[in-house]
Order: sequence, then C-alpha cells, then structure tokens
Amino acid sequence: MPIMTNNILLVLTNPLPGREVEYNQWYSEVHLAEVLQRPGFVSARRFRLGKGQLDLDGFAQSQHSYLALYEIDGDAEVALAHVKEEMESGGLTVTEALDPNVFTAAFAATSETVLEEPTADHATVSK
Repeated sequence: MPIMTNNILLVLTNPLPGREVEYNQWYSEVHLAEVLQRPGFVSARRFRLGKGQLDLDGFAQSQHSYLALYEIDGDAEVALAHVKEEMESGGLTVTEALDPNVFTAAFAATSETVLEEPTADHATVSK
C-alpha cells in the first residue's frame, strides 16, 4: 500500500481555563476547515488526551490535552510557511480561548503505512 501523504503536522494545544467549550467549537467548526482550504493540507483529525497513558520511568507526560494531526501532501515547508503567513496576517481565525503554549512539529514519512491483517480472533477496527 503506498504512502497517501508524505508529511504529518502534529499540533498539541490546550484551551484557556474555563474556555474549553469555546475552544473546541472554534477548533472543530472553524479552524480545521480553514486549514484544509490551504494548499497541501489534505486531512485533519483531532484527539483528546485519554486516560490510558504509558507511565514508564524516563517517559515525559504530556502537558497538552489536545492533539490535532494534519496530513500534508507535497512540500511541508511551503504549506507551513503559507499557514504561518495567513495566521500572522489574520487570514486564519484564531480564538482567544486558545492557550498560547502551542507545540507544533512536522514529520516526513520514513515508511509506508503498515496495517495489521485481520484474523479470526483479532478484528481490525477503524474509526
């Protein structure tokens, strides 16, 4: 199976205290769609930090409660430079409910996607 996109943008965020509803509404109903209208961005999905964390000595625990993953097809540097310019110029909406302590990182694919083959005793579930 070929790589569908060659880059992932990981974004870790938090809402400001007491503004989680406003933050989630902006992120899910406004921000994802705005970013996906930009060249190179082909998909987006959000996640909330779950209770099942791997708690091992030496492993840091996340300081962020939310994760957004964006798939970028093509040159990630170009796509990200465009988004940065849009954010700085006001071309993308940013809510005041967003905690400014945001972490972003772009990753380039180093392998194709590996999918587990379903077996009789272990079915693959996609959500």
